[in-house]
Amino acid sequence: KRMKVNMLVVSSFLLRFVRGEEYRCIDAPLDYNGPNAYAVMVGPISAKRKYSKWLFPILALRQALVASGSKADVLILAAVENANARMTQAEVAMLSAQGLRIRYVQAPMGVAGFHMGHYKLWAWQHTEYSRIQLLDADVLPLTNMDRFFHAIDLAQTEFLGCPGMHSVMNAGWFLFRPSCKHFNALISLLASKFSGRRSNWQDAIGWGAPIPSWRNSGGKIMPAGHDFFDAKGNQGHMYAYFRFFANDLVLIYSDRVEAYRRKQGKANLYQASPDDAVWSILAQQSDRHNPPSLATDLAQAVYDFYPCPFGIGGRRHGLQ
Repeated sequence: KRMKVNMLVVSSFLLRFVRGEEYRCIDAPLDYNGPNAYAVMVGPISAKRKYSKWLFPILALRQALVASGSKADVLILAAVENANARMTQAEVAMLSAQGLRIRYVQAPMGVAGFHMGHYKLWAWQHTEYSRIQLLDADVLPLTNMDRFFHAIDLAQTEFLGCPGMHSVMNAGWFLFRPSCKHFNALISLLASKFSGRRSNWQDAIGWGAPIPSWRNSGGKIMPAGHDFFDAKGNQGHMYAYFRFFANDLVLIYSDRVEAYRRKQGKANLYQASPDDAVWSILAQQSDRHNPPSLATDLAQAVYDFYPCPFGIGGRRHGLQ
């Protein structure tokens, strides 16, 4: 059934767009439980080599994970503006010697996005992995983040992310399950609004649905509409897709977790009282479909490996 749905979706996309072989996606078998991975994007790869300074933070990221006991792969999405652009042989040898995988990718549908954010969409193609944590190149893990891979199972979602201070989402860290269905749908949504130099953007509906008021990472209620940072970039794109189209968006706050499912993106709040410890945010939940044990386990994982770009009580746990 899953393959039939994917084939129908892919067929409809191919009728609308002429794509190269790089857009081909192979779904993993149902109930596949393969290895996990971290992914990080770097670029643009060009003869000017302005990207080279970011290779050393990526090496530091890799070494920090290994030193903490991580067993997961680290995949580099090397963003190229020219299809023939490549890193130098010395750079490739240096990265490969540390066990880093490298994949060269172009702007999907010719749209790079702010700070090349849309290049991150290629990570959804990597269905050889069961779960991927995507990190920005300037992120340094302070602990073994491997345990957090299973937070996606505990939250019963395919996308777990963080809110931004000035944007509906922060794309510096997020956790997701690779999927051809989501890859194709994300690419199709991107192409419906932007393709090369063509734009079909309308502020009223943005990516296809009006954005109601939203809560930023500091807990402030922000105004409705698409007047926020990176609204047209990958942060607005992924938020809109998983909230309004996939109906499967979970965001971690310092005092709550919000799960947008089913009813047109309406949130189910998992919220603690002011006197509760922050890491027990999921122990009291309003969604009767999720057993309390899952909530407690996820809450502990959030506390142990807090991944979002703001602290708990002034402390940071997972990332620097």
